[in-house]
Order: sequence, then structure tokens, then C-alpha cells
Amino acid sequence: MPITNLQIRPVKQEDSSAVARLAGQLGYPTDASTMRARLAALFADPRHSLFIAEGDGQVVGWIYLLAGADLLTGPTAEIGGLVVDQESRGQGIGNALLDFATEWSQQKGCVELRVRSNTAREVRVRDFYLSAGFELVKTQYMLKKTVNCESRLIRE
Repeated sequence: MPITNLQIRPVKQEDSSAVARLAGQLGYPTDASTMRARLAALFADPRHSLFIAEGDGQVVGWIYLLAGADLLTGPTAEIGGLVVDQESRGQGIGNALLDFATEWSQQKGCVELRVRSNTAREVRVRDFYLSAGFELVKTQYMLKKTVNCESRLIRE
């Protein structure tokens, strides 16, 4: 069913179930309770923003944006995540979220808007960003190490 009346707005705590549901579609299954805690932390940090795409009263997508200083390039913004509900894809919602992200980045004084896409994702995801004006800059490894942040407090 086509989406009408698309609006992009800041996330609210009561959106946690919808945000968690869509995070699962992105490949990051999360329950609503965990997402509520993550949203609370996000609300406390002005560098992080999450915006909801809402159509016909339903959450049909979201975009997670981060802005900050960058030693090598100057202020940058990064898309930390973007997802459109699988039932609503192909209706321009992703492009609307990218347009919103571009404007948001400009308002924050950023010189670049970046996005990372897992090479395991479909080619259409890469093509989506390329068609929206992004350019492929590099391929890299991302390595992670799980740390137990509850066992120690960082003291300055």
C-alpha cells in the first residue's frame, strides 16, 4: 500500500518498539526494553540524533545520525543506520531520509556526510547510496573487540 503524508520527525521514547522492530530488519535484533535504554542514552548526547519517517500514522523507517569533529577533515556527519520497513520499500522513503540527513548535516556545519555499508549487504544498497550522490571512497576492514564497560569506571 502506498505511503501518503510522509513526515520526518525526531524519535520519541514511545517509538522504542517500532525502532527495535526496524533494527531487526536491518540485522540488529533488539527488544523494546533494550531499545528504550539505548534511546535514553542517545537523548543524553547531543552528537547523536535519530529521526523517524512516519507515513499514515505508522513508523515506516528511521535514520540515525552522528555529528562531530574530525581531526583530518573537519566536522563530519555520519549515517549510523538507515532502514525502511520492508513492506514500504521502493516508495522514496529512503531518499527522503537521505535528503533530510543532508540538510541536517549542513545545519550542523559539517563538511561531509558519510555512510558505511557492510560488503555483505546487497549490491542494491550500495547502488542506492551511489544514486543519491555518495561516492565510493575506500574499502576497509572494521574490527571489533568486545569490552566489559560495567566492570570499570573511567576516571580522569
